[in-house]
Amino acid sequence: MPVLTIYYQVIFCGKISIVNNYKRVGLIITTVLIIAALVIFFILRQQQSPEVSTPSESTATSMAAPQVWDDLYISSHILQWLENDMRDERGAYNMLFNCNNDDSGELVCNNGSSSNRTGTPVIWANYMYWKNTGDTAAFERMGNALAVYSDRKIIEIIQTDNLSCFYMLPIINDTALSKTMREQAASICMNTAYETAIQIEPFWDSISADYYKNQTDQLITNIISGAETLEFDFALPEPTGTVIPRNRWFEFAADSMAINQLIGYSLAHINMAYFHFAGALTIYYQDNDNLNFSCRLLLASQQFCEFTGDTSDLSCLLASHLTDKVTANMADADFNIEGISRCALASPVLKDRALSLMKDYYYSEQNSNFQPFDNFWLLTERGSITKSVVSNALFAGFLSF
Repeated sequence: MPVLTIYYQVIFCGKISIVNNYKRVGLIITTVLIIAALVIFFILRQQQSPEVSTPSESTATSMAAPQVWDDLYISSHILQWLENDMRDERGAYNMLFNCNNDDSGELVCNNGSSSNRTGTPVIWANYMYWKNTGDTAAFERMGNALAVYSDRKIIEIIQTDNLSCFYMLPIINDTALSKTMREQAASICMNTAYETAIQIEPFWDSISADYYKNQTDQLITNIISGAETLEFDFALPEPTGTVIPRNRWFEFAADSMAINQLIGYSLAHINMAYFHFAGALTIYYQDNDNLNFSCRLLLASQQFCEFTGDTSDLSCLLASHLTDKVTANMADADFNIEGISRCALASPVLKDRALSLMKDYYYSEQNSNFQPFDNFWLLTERGSITKSVVSNALFAGFLSF
């Protein structure tokens, strides 16, 4: 091959090699620049501050009820406290602890007082918690308390202002429970005593079925019409030497109708129920702006309405009247948890609002001894600091409702 040809090939091929190298370098540089541009773009984007909206004062989360403390969490702790700290040597629940601040400012509580009145709200609260969660501890607590309160060797008789029979009805009717537990609940219901005039009781089965019913109808008519004075007056008889607290007439009325649901309707028990209803209506008329009395009478009137099965019955009209009244005036200086709980039990319409009021009360300055991470079961009621079994049991039950 001639020398010139070889020289040409070398030069020509060399140029091609150089050109290809430039192309590769250019491609690499371009790629690097593109990657660098993308990296810079994302870095700058990440450095931009996101738009943050600051909650207004009206929507700010309340410090009183920490978000991590949901309803069931609070309910479970109250029920555990009732079980561990608020039972006497018999296994029955105390009524309350009275608490006071000592000279150093430390809160000191007494050992409580035994009571036969307080068991049924606690049993009901554990039942409600178990139904909602399936919690075995709540089921065990309920079973233990049913065994204690149905044993007459331990609890000879149950005094009540706490709707003993009413609270037992859902347990009695729950076929998911054992026969033994349901019978124990029924025994508690039938072992409840009412502090009414003993001289009247023997005659309840001989009085006309319409006798007390007619009296309640006249009283209801007066209440709904807003009469300034009662056109009919029901005399409240008292057993010798005993004064029945006014609020108990409302509970007796609702509870005695619950007994009728349990054992079937008899003349004596119907008369007993309407007798108590007439007493409750008379007391309500004397203080009809009291929210607690309105709620208590609402629950009672609802029971009588359901008994009649007639929406035109005056008890049904009264239930509707009271629902409207409470809805329009769901705030009251005399508010207490036992009273407002009757509205929650009586009306699905009022349940959520009533529970909201209970929470507001527990977490408010009015209940100044509420301590979110310690003694949230404390209540400041009627000027004294107490650990109330009934109030706390009801609160726990409705948190689980």
